[in-house]
Amino acid sequence: MHTAIPAPDLAVTKTCPVNMVAGEQSSYTVTVSNIGTSLALNVMATDVLPAGVSFVSSTPAPSSQSGQTLTYNLGSLAAGASIPITVTVQVNVTSGTLTNSVSATTSNVEGGAGSANNSASCSSVAIAPDLAVAKTCPIDMVAGTQSSYTVNVS
Repeated sequence: MHTAIPAPDLAVTKTCPVNMVAGEQSSYTVTVSNIGTSLALNVMATDVLPAGVSFVSSTPAPSSQSGQTLTYNLGSLAAGASIPITVTVQVNVTSGTLTNSVSATTSNVEGGAGSANNSASCSSVAIAPDLAVAKTCPIDMVAGTQSSYTVNVS
């Protein structure tokens, strides 16, 4: 006879926008879930931001930050419970792939898939902002007089 021993099993998902526009803010969403059958203790999540972005804020706030690495002490996580983390960054590059990775740990021995589903990553494409320039000026300009024109950048 086989008796299942109750154990936590962390699972991590991460979503990213398809494109991230240089000079603008963008957000990632991480979800740490306990899909196991018992309480997960001392749950920690580590989110490594890609080069090319700067950390702005997150909900909840990270417990610590070192360079591009954000660490979250999430405490205990009941069986069946999830904790979402939303991270906002400033995009600093105009091209390239921005790959963001996250992992989670618990002080318990995990059951189920073990640590095989404790990490996730996703990628966004950095793009330059789409600028338009328009210039308006008088149709007729007289030599020796002042004239005005307008330049609009949007």
